[in-house]
Amino acid sequence: IAAVMRAVYSGPRNSAGERITHGFPSGAEGPAGGWEAWISGDGWTRGMPSPPLQYLFQDGFLRYFVYNDPSYDPFTFDYDQGPATLAQTSLLTDATDPDLTALKARGGKIVMWHGWNDHALSALKTISYYHQVIDTLRGNAGHGERDRSELPRALANTTDFIRLFLAPGMHHCGGGPGMTTFDAFGALVNWVENGIAPDRLVATGASKPGVSRPLCPYPLQPVYKGGDVNSADSFACELRGADPRRGKR
Repeated sequence: IAAVMRAVYSGPRNSAGERITHGFPSGAEGPAGGWEAWISGDGWTRGMPSPPLQYLFQDGFLRYFVYNDPSYDPFTFDYDQGPATLAQTSLLTDATDPDLTALKARGGKIVMWHGWNDHALSALKTISYYHQVIDTLRGNAGHGERDRSELPRALANTTDFIRLFLAPGMHHCGGGPGMTTFDAFGALVNWVENGIAPDRLVATGASKPGVSRPLCPYPLQPVYKGGDVNSADSFACELRGADPRRGKR
């Protein structure tokens, strides 16, 4: 069991030990809506095995979309050759182009958010995409080291039109044990119509009534400054011990 969990956290690798894509952050291994729904399954339902949603989605996707073979067995997927085949379909299905310069040029804004305990889509991949946007704006899509001094300016050039907020304890699109309710759309409207960029999103959660916390624009983190520990007003968004490139593991 421990080996299986480590594989989920680490992400799939090919025969050379190279990571193909990100795994999932730890958290939500037990509660309904987390691992039970997406990764481990919930055992048996009405006398029948109840597989996790991740299995059901990939099974249908590989059989009918990627390989066009209803008899395809997903357990035979080749982690050395398969990614190249998936890359062909990604041109049709994925919205992963990090070049948002046209959007920025016409004054567009994006408020992007992701739940840390989302086990449908890894938050680590969203962070990685955000770094790709930063790199593209500084003309370094190859992630080289030659222009590291340009990172602060590129980050500023990114946050002036797209900001990423991460919600601890939030499952896929909602729910979970953390602060899961916040008004991202209202923040976007205020940014577009009034020119006020969101420096935080105040979040609450049904599992913790009377408690609020700020969701900070990545890579900032909430830091307690004193006062009521249950109030978002007692926290400031600061860069504390974080490498802005951490998402590119």
